[in-house]
Amino acid sequence: MLEDYGYKNKVYFFNGLAIRNHLGVALAYRSNAINCYTEIATLLNKADVKPSFTYTDQQLQPFIGSYEALANTLNDSVFKSTCLPNKFKIYKENEKLLSKIESDSVGVEVIPFSKNQMVTQTRNFFTWSVIANDTIIESNSKIKYKRL
Repeated sequence: MLEDYGYKNKVYFFNGLAIRNHLGVALAYRSNAINCYTEIATLLNKADVKPSFTYTDQQLQPFIGSYEALANTLNDSVFKSTCLPNKFKIYKENEKLLSKIESDSVGVEVIPFSKNQMVTQTRNFFTWSVIANDTIIESNSKIKYKRL
């Protein structure tokens, strides 16, 4: 059953229907909550950004840098996705963590949601680890990236 293409299609469909839709709504909620807080803070003449919505440099440092896909993982990708780039960089701008590929003029927000996991506004999950002093990020489609 696990090798049946019909079953795999149903699993992939469920992933798109349930997980990705839920994540999209959760990310939109997060963005709207930050905007609401900022507007309320402005009306009350309070600080613009609440510390719980920002990250310290120490928290962001493990993620920041340029990354390149490890060649041996591109062919092992679960979805053979062309939407994930071979190279990208993660950087901090205006108290936000952003990810950008070379061809894009604007980065997308990267949201750390645990000590070693993050998700982008484009709904890509990444898990990072340190292996032999190399920072490795693995995407949800099983492509691994090494920090340069």
